[in-house]
Amino acid sequence: MDIRLQTIIDETKDQYGLENYTLETSVVLKERNGQGDAFYKFNMAFFPNTLTEPLEEDVNPPGTAVVEYNIQRERAETILFVQGQSFSTKTQFNERTAEEVAAWIEAETGYQFGKDFNHSATLENGFQFKADVDGIE
Repeated sequence: MDIRLQTIIDETKDQYGLENYTLETSVVLKERNGQGDAFYKFNMAFFPNTLTEPLEEDVNPPGTAVVEYNIQRERAETILFVQGQSFSTKTQFNERTAEEVAAWIEAETGYQFGKDFNHSATLENGFQFKADVDGIE
């Protein structure tokens, strides 16, 4: 593994409390923004260490942490736990308000709540936020 990518993996595991996970897959993707400028994402899937059953091919098991990391911005842009199950030691949002989660997103991403993203829905197991730039979602 390239040392730069390994550094991202190690920092991601530490930052999001993924000690109970093993990196299963990763890929670097080239994408384009609305202006046509290229940027690169490093997508990682961390499987829980507690898996004991055979895995179905191309399916992330419950509890998998999926992270999309923007290499140019040097930050994670998307983090999700499959089927809402998390074994993270740091990013538990149980009993948190949307405002507390928004403050965490601000600290992690540098985005501003109300300017760059907004709370769009309260779900059974958390909150959903959407990007909002100049009133465009």
